[in-house]
Amino acid sequence: ISKITASVYSGIEDSLTSGEFTLIKKDSVESVDRKKTLLSSLKRERIKLDRIRDAYENGIDTLAEYKSRKEEVTAVIERIEKEISKKDDTNETLKTFAEKNLKLMGIIRAEETSEEEKNRLLRTFVDHIIFYRSNESVDVVFYN
Repeated sequence: ISKITASVYSGIEDSLTSGEFTLIKKDSVESVDRKKTLLSSLKRERIKLDRIRDAYENGIDTLAEYKSRKEEVTAVIERIEKEISKKDDTNETLKTFAEKNLKLMGIIRAEETSEEEKNRLLRTFVDHIIFYRSNESVDVVFYN
């Protein structure tokens, strides 16, 4: 393999092994829509909680009704907040990302893997590579 290819492969492996790399999160349209849906649901449930409190304060609901309705809505709010925070768990994502793609590097480095297949595999997680001619080093930017 060429000197530049070897340098790129080493740069990728070093970055993934050290855990010091740039990861661009490319959200799919579905992921963005899901997050918007969750945020709007959260807003609706908070409004509902305010209305439940207003109904109790205005004497429409009894204390028992207020407590049960508040518990129901609070449970829904907590579930939605958990779902939103689950999407933003970046530390675990970085570790998992590195482990998964280090395994791919083993396949990419194998001599029996065709150049076409190597390129296809690299494109699944490498956004772009910057080559510094002055010191012959590379920076790799990944995406998830």
